[in-house]
Amino acid sequence: MPIANPVSPKLAAAFVSDAESSAIMLEELLPKLNSGNFSDADIELYITTVHGMKSSFVNVGETELSAFARKLEIAGTGGEFDAVAAETPIFIQELKACAEKLKAPDSGVEASADDEVFLREKLAKIKTACNNFDLLSANAALDALKTKSWSPAVSGLLDEIAVALLRGELKKIARIAEPPVRI
Repeated sequence: MPIANPVSPKLAAAFVSDAESSAIMLEELLPKLNSGNFSDADIELYITTVHGMKSSFVNVGETELSAFARKLEIAGTGGEFDAVAAETPIFIQELKACAEKLKAPDSGVEASADDEVFLREKLAKIKTACNNFDLLSANAALDALKTKSWSPAVSGLLDEIAVALLRGELKKIARIAEPPVRI
């Protein structure tokens, strides 16, 4: 009999969302790292991203991957850019594999074509509102989305947006307010 995942569904959904965003960010930075054509801001973003995943891995019980993230954080901080460029593709693979492992099984929530259109419209409104620093409109669109039942992936995304709105992280919301693959 398989052992149940000890990570709560809400924590797992938050981790998956963070991991997917971090993987995208790292994949975008990788060509710059490989070519050696990166800025101080690129390195700072890299260090911040792996640092955040270091903590997230601990929260879901992945201590070995947390140690890997720490190794990359130290390498980035120490200017060991060859090591960063060489190890980051492996880290991205491990990050994606862990996210896939923690994705919730299908909850049985079926999204209709109308639900998908509604979700896309409201996420677009949230993104536009955040780009325009309009918290009231972003919150209204989020509230409208929360009136429906969604898959764990969408619910996790909406929770992440809600937390980011509370923190005033509008640029982050504008970046993540894209519908997930599984609606």
